[in-house]
Amino acid sequence: MRRLLAALLFIYLLTLSTVVYPQVKVGGTAKIGGTVKASVSAGGSSEVDFVTDTFTESGSSAVDLNTHTGELGATWTHSPHANYTANLNLDQSTDRIFSINTSAYYASGTPPSADYCSEAVVFVASVISVNVSVTVRMDTTADTMYIFRLNSGTSWDVRRIVAGSQTTLPAATTSTSNLPGVGETRTMKLCISGGATPTLAAYVDGVQLSSLGGLDGSPITATGKAGVRFSGAQTTTTGFHFNSFRAFTP
Repeated sequence: MRRLLAALLFIYLLTLSTVVYPQVKVGGTAKIGGTVKASVSAGGSSEVDFVTDTFTESGSSAVDLNTHTGELGATWTHSPHANYTANLNLDQSTDRIFSINTSAYYASGTPPSADYCSEAVVFVASVISVNVSVTVRMDTTADTMYIFRLNSGTSWDVRRIVAGSQTTLPAATTSTSNLPGVGETRTMKLCISGGATPTLAAYVDGVQLSSLGGLDGSPITATGKAGVRFSGAQTTTTGFHFNSFRAFTP
């Protein structure tokens, strides 16, 4: 009897050791609408997202981004400033956003402080003379914000915009590091920290572009909102699209 009980116990323990539990994958890529699209990366242990949006929508139309709700803190508002009269569209067939002309939108998530990062995955449908940016400290009424942009597919730069007046930081400095080609993606990120003389840092695929940003002695100090800004006309098949966005405290 003891031998029988021992044998049954051994079989039971062996069965437990071979049970396979499903794993949950965070970040990476998602297959949506028949295409493999890069998604926002999983944050590091100290990063806390207050906006996350993979722009996932069922359907095949292009709809105004402000009709969409993302995963976290991601209902979108069209900047009411007169410089941004065009809509930002979400292409449901690819789960990407693009603009039909110059436009800026901000996400509903509230930054816990004025020190935070905006990050997006940009997809190059075609290289044309338009630009696309992630933004921090965007004013919800004025044309005031910091931007990190991909300009015409030929360079990167960081800019301060105050009441519509733009200044490149540092002055006239651009970078051609790790530019994307047609059909490629890059993760672009802009981080800001500090009040009276904030520091801006721009990253492409996690590598800082040390020539861009730096200290700003004429700062935008209000927390504002995280958002996106597009300039120039694009379509579902042309220009630069975002296929994900996140904002977080580092």
